[in-house]
Amino acid sequence: MNTRESMTLQKRIEITEDMMERFFGEIFPGEVSDFSAHKGLPYGLVYNLVHGRINSLSAADYRRIFGEEPPQQEQDRVNGEYFRSLVRLWLFLNEQITEKDLYGEFYKGRRSVRKPDYRIFTGATKTVEKRLERIMEEKFLNQGLSGAEIQKWIKEFERYPEGERVPFERVKPILARLEKNLQVHPSRLLNRWIASYESGELKTINGELFEKLKAIDRKAEEATRRPSRAEFEKLREEVYGSREGFSLFSEIEEELEFLKLWGGRSPKKYLGRSAGKYRRSKLKRVASWRAEEILEDCEKFIAAKPDLSVTALPKRYRVAQWKRLTRALEQAVVAKMFSKDKLSFEKRVLEPVYHTKEEYASEGRTFVTAEEGARILRMSEKGFGLLMGAHCENFRKIGRYKGNWTIPDLYLFEVAGANEFPLIRAKYEWLARKTLRLYFSAGTCLGADKAESQKSESRTVSAGGAAARYASSPQDSHFGHPSTEP
Repeated sequence: MNTRESMTLQKRIEITEDMMERFFGEIFPGEVSDFSAHKGLPYGLVYNLVHGRINSLSAADYRRIFGEEPPQQEQDRVNGEYFRSLVRLWLFLNEQITEKDLYGEFYKGRRSVRKPDYRIFTGATKTVEKRLERIMEEKFLNQGLSGAEIQKWIKEFERYPEGERVPFERVKPILARLEKNLQVHPSRLLNRWIASYESGELKTINGELFEKLKAIDRKAEEATRRPSRAEFEKLREEVYGSREGFSLFSEIEEELEFLKLWGGRSPKKYLGRSAGKYRRSKLKRVASWRAEEILEDCEKFIAAKPDLSVTALPKRYRVAQWKRLTRALEQAVVAKMFSKDKLSFEKRVLEPVYHTKEEYASEGRTFVTAEEGARILRMSEKGFGLLMGAHCENFRKIGRYKGNWTIPDLYLFEVAGANEFPLIRAKYEWLARKTLRLYFSAGTCLGADKAESQKSESRTVSAGGAAARYASSPQDSHFGHPSTEP
């Protein structure tokens, strides 16, 4: 490359200490205004040069000041494509990092980072400083990757197209609703200044960010239908992030009021100040150790007062009590499900509409694995396995076996839609939780011959009868049973 071609690429000349020594010793007379007028240069340029406020000069300005061709230097700016590939890969691997964070790291101490210049990331500026490329490359080298491995990772990453870009016009209504409902500025939601979008400088956002905004918007809409200060502040924390060592006041506000009304405890004792500022939302967080102390005292007080009405308890304890009562009622119903009559009832509910796998296949339905079947019926895999074992004759008639069992999804949707199925599901989920060994399993029963199937069915009935007997006379049986005591 000849000198002229080199100078064409070299747009800026980095100012060195030798240049400045020569400038002050041989060229600059001592008056900024006189020198700028003599050389035909802007006053501001000369002033900034004299006071060390600039790091480079254009080739034309260098010629005017020093009266010679600029020296050849290593190119300070490079094509930005490699830099932007490194940035995209780094952000993909570190979801908590944003472009704004990287910009602050690049220019800390050099320029204001409160309003980042995103053009280096978007490609609006074709070239970037070489040092930025080195900074990004160093991040990967510090993780133990070689230069060749970095290139390979970038190639693999860019094989998959970036998520669909969404026009900003589609995003504006969501941002407006969130600003109204959550009182969050759009710039915070976008992780960059909204002015860049409103001015038309940026026109789209990443599809993944759009999905996140829609999810927050749905939650915010739900929160406005059922207003709750706690839910409102939790949603704001999803956007702004939590503060380490602090908890939201709204999360312990009800417990604090409970201790005041029923225990005669002063809120100031727990908060170290009046609760008024918290209730007026001037203060939103309390130290986590204070929140833990409030919850501990609340639990101790409730334990010491078992005669307290459930409706008087704070919501989290009230919900826990209702769950215990509901679980006890469910267990009482399940206990009555262990009988021959109830097994006949189960058979009737689980009887397939079609009687062979060929009939289900002719409907064009897909066959799913046991794991997928459990999800369709909203059961645990263990509970579904117990159900398959107890009613293996149904599953053998309509299922397929090729190394593992698959079941028609149509059959599963039919069962899930039956009004009586929740009772059956509760029974087998209880069995799964208690890990009762009822001597049947989906694997052995489904793979057995007809005689073995009949034996297995007989054992199932016997086991069910044993559990039913235990429900009425627990001392006579080794089977556990659901407690009917609330």
